[in-house]
Amino acid sequence: MLSVAPKPQKDNAFFCSYDGTGSYTMFLTGNEMAQKVLAGIKQIFSGTYKKLYFAARPVCLTYENFTQSYAPYWGCTEIQNKTAEFLAKIKPDILIISQK
Repeated sequence: MLSVAPKPQKDNAFFCSYDGTGSYTMFLTGNEMAQKVLAGIKQIFSGTYKKLYFAARPVCLTYENFTQSYAPYWGCTEIQNKTAEFLAKIKPDILIISQK
């Protein structure tokens, strides 16, 4: 994967990518909701993406300033302010944010 963030020290953070046969670069990000929809996204967009990047951590939100008051237990600081960095490096054709 791209060198955007160091390997997370806290469990349950996911930074990975999947190869496909399509022509688009996709980026799926969010919290545990993104984790829940990943399999469906891969299936629905099968044949659409050449690379699907995935970055998610339970509880932590894509918009970093919303998680600043969260307890350190969740490890949101490890991924804080990384969304913009991922987007700048990946430059996805399709962006999906899944969170609640």
